[in-house]
Amino acid sequence: MKKLILAVAIVMLLGSSVQANLILNPGYEAGTGSAADNWSGTRQSSPYSPHTGQYYGFRTTEQSVYLTAGDYVLDGWVMTNDGMNGGRVELLGVGEFTIMGTNANFNWVYGSVNLTVPADGNYTVKTYDPWYYYFQNAMFDDLSLTPEPATMALMGLGVVGMLIRRKRR
Repeated sequence: MKKLILAVAIVMLLGSSVQANLILNPGYEAGTGSAADNWSGTRQSSPYSPHTGQYYGFRTTEQSVYLTAGDYVLDGWVMTNDGMNGGRVELLGVGEFTIMGTNANFNWVYGSVNLTVPADGNYTVKTYDPWYYYFQNAMFDDLSLTPEPATMALMGLGVVGMLIRRKRR
């Protein structure tokens, strides 16, 4: 039993750089036609080329995810057709984040933000184009929502501490 707990602790400490994406179908690839599995909204394969795969999310898409309280990294790729103010991703109940700025005019640009989830619960990840009514289009691809590596490392340290305390008894 001690070896199993120690192995789990080591995996958590060393594996903190390997994180699971909490967004399902992050590249909008699974689905039929313009409907992407796990997303409400539209996916497209043209007129622009996706960052990877065959599809990208177009303008507004939404997905519900269950999150525990803590720190997360939200990142992904965005392209606009005019380079104005970029694409935005909102985690409903937490805040609105521009995951990239300008210079995405017909180019895929990577962006990342750190955010803190205040309480355990269901949250909605929403992508949208803030300038839709001004004829800007924002496209999204390969979105990711992952726990901060430090959170996983702290959990691993907690397990190690429990092992040491148990061993002393």
